[in-house]
Amino acid sequence: MKKLFDTFNISLHLIKSDRSLQTLLLFPLVIGALLYLLFAILAFKLGVPYLQQTLIKEWALLNSWAQWISYILVTLTAILLIVLLNFTFVVVVSLFSSPFHQMISDKVEALLLRSHSLSPSDFPMEMPLKMIIYKLFLGGFNDLKRISFILFVGLFAFFISFIPFLTPISIILSALLVSYQFLDYNWSRHQLGVFSSLAEIKNNLFYYLFFGICFLFILSIPLINLLGLPFAVVFYSVYWTKFKI
Repeated sequence: MKKLFDTFNISLHLIKSDRSLQTLLLFPLVIGALLYLLFAILAFKLGVPYLQQTLIKEWALLNSWAQWISYILVTLTAILLIVLLNFTFVVVVSLFSSPFHQMISDKVEALLLRSHSLSPSDFPMEMPLKMIIYKLFLGGFNDLKRISFILFVGLFAFFISFIPFLTPISIILSALLVSYQFLDYNWSRHQLGVFSSLAEIKNNLFYYLFFGICFLFILSIPLINLLGLPFAVVFYSVYWTKFKI
């Protein structure tokens, strides 16, 4: 628990004290907000009204009870859409925000280590444009393996969650997947391969499972996950830099 509180306090201190880090954190927030708005428009302006009109048109000739049933089905459908949107939110936003997440992770390590090659004073505002573009492409390229792995394991965990006796396994996999997702920004920077990364999770299973469960809960709350997503990048980067390097 001490590592959890220490990492949390250091993360908050870095966010409060460094303006360039605050600037970087704005990009995932804006991307997440825009995607939320887009998904909401598609779901509630197009999907739900279409379903409602279809049900009412098909059942209106039966009796008045049919309309009440249609309203219930529309409500259940809306709830299902919220669950599905929230389930895909982290993966989708991470895909679009991955270059900025990589730069956030780089920045956190630079602040903590005070490295000469990437000092807080020259990142990111004074960094040459070509270096920023390079990091954007590098982050997107490195994220391909992470996204493919996350999609595969995430879909597997999602489907087995509907099987009652496999639900605990689904929760464990989802929690570890959260830790894997955010730690991989650090692992990519230090050139850890897939097998080395999995071995790292195995050797620190308790911490990564505990951290993953905490952030799994935070990221499952709509709108709150807008803040939780970039904060998770900072948190895991702080943990890796302080306790693993």
